[in-house]
Amino acid sequence: MEKYIIALKTDEDLGKEDFVRSLIHSWCEEIDERLRPEYYGLGEPVRKSISEDGVEAVIQTWLTKMRPMLRRKSKPKFIVDINWRKEKGLDPRIFPWGCYVWLDSVAGDTLALKLFKFLILQFRPAFGSITFESENREKHFITYKTNVGTVEQFIGIDVGETLPGIYWVTYFGPWSVKKIGRHLFEKVPSAEVETIDGGFLITSYERSKDIGSELARKIEKDLTVHFGPAHFFDKSTVDIEKLKTL
Repeated sequence: MEKYIIALKTDEDLGKEDFVRSLIHSWCEEIDERLRPEYYGLGEPVRKSISEDGVEAVIQTWLTKMRPMLRRKSKPKFIVDINWRKEKGLDPRIFPWGCYVWLDSVAGDTLALKLFKFLILQFRPAFGSITFESENREKHFITYKTNVGTVEQFIGIDVGETLPGIYWVTYFGPWSVKKIGRHLFEKVPSAEVETIDGGFLITSYERSKDIGSELARKIEKDLTVHFGPAHFFDKSTVDIEKLKTL
């Protein structure tokens, strides 16, 4: 079954107690009950019950043992992975942390958007997106051979010199808006624009079922041209030979 992949990139301190408490309480108790996680764990399989252990157990797991993964077993099912650690170390990325949700498509577009907007307000990302898992692979997954074997990796998903791309739904946080130019968001062709938390939520086309279609590709290309192609990652321009030397 196809899945939505919801991705957000941020530089927020995801280990602060007030952030963790606000996020977990809101996600487990306040959001639409169809979007509430039911299980947590420090890795797969994610099978500790939130209803049995309590929300405080999830919070303490995050605060004392790094972040947990979250899971919903009831329909619509999802898996959540928060990519974060206490120390940035030598990581050169401007926005090194992320939240990724793999949500079954049975959820439908309305619930997917509701979850995305909730996460934007919590994580305050520089950039975020919703697409299908298959489309994410199409735009970012590569394989190539080296003298030690075949390498498989996702590329172009970080925020910095370029942004990952234009998708069915794309969120440009304040940092990304400043990078591109706020004036370009005042009149966006062929797309629905909504302001949220100082940024802009762009819905490129009405239905997720159009993802990957000829129409979707054209609209995404038009939006890329509008905002400036140089701002976005383009897999077709990747130098594989150069990657092999990194």
